[in-house]
Amino acid sequence: MRRSSRAAASSTSTSSCWRRASLCRRPTSRARATARGVGRATTTSAAVNRVIGIIDGANTIDTSTAADFLSGSSIRGATSTDGKALWASGATGTFYTTQGSAAAPVQLNAVNINMRWPNIFNGQLYVSSASATNRGVNMIGTGTPKTATTTTALPGFAAQTASSGYGFVGFDRNAQPGLDVFYVADDSATASGGGVQRWSLVAGTWKLDGTINKGLTGGARGLMGYISGKDVVLLATTAETTPRVVSFVDDGTALDMLTAKELAKAATNTAYRGIAAAPQ
Repeated sequence: MRRSSRAAASSTSTSSCWRRASLCRRPTSRARATARGVGRATTTSAAVNRVIGIIDGANTIDTSTAADFLSGSSIRGATSTDGKALWASGATGTFYTTQGSAAAPVQLNAVNINMRWPNIFNGQLYVSSASATNRGVNMIGTGTPKTATTTTALPGFAAQTASSGYGFVGFDRNAQPGLDVFYVADDSATASGGGVQRWSLVAGTWKLDGTINKGLTGGARGLMGYISGKDVVLLATTAETTPRVVSFVDDGTALDMLTAKELAKAATNTAYRGIAAAPQ
């Protein structure tokens, strides 16, 4: 079973991809949401609006969603359910807006929380963070909220006090309904646990099973995955000196024995950030 995927390049930003953009999408969506932020982190958003772009299956790029928010910082990630309802995240939290809107997006968190990449699984919005009280994967309200709501760190993730999570993907792998496995890209040095972490839900608490990083010289940032038979196929972008797109197949082998397969290597002065399935 194959899935086409796309990684995007960025020249300087810590945003997640598409050239001057960040990129996070569900593999099943028909459009991808992207967020442009390279070189804009020190500008005011009133002078330089932050942009959420939408890339459809025909590679048409819509950058009409531009607004005054995340001033002094950049958008780190964006996601959507349909290419019209849009969620973005950055240094002060998670935001909701709609395609083509020039109005300031709705900030979903009541107090500023430094957030990274958003994703939607089983109709629920999640966002990653490396902030102390929200470290790991967070659930944003219930479902896909459009008004201010709660940001709740999933229990167990904060136990890894030095982790630095970015992209992530969740699966339902057992007979019970609901997500029970998360894979999280950590951009720490491999000696400090960087790579792709696997987390399992055990009695209501998320437990770290281990980290996949064999064959890497640095951590990981972007991450997507899909089920193929009994295996989980993961595709990641790396935080190595020369970033790459790599794949891992979690086939039941011990996690520390799973070896990266190189799929692409970034050109000079280029860095891969996010990765997502191509819209169908």
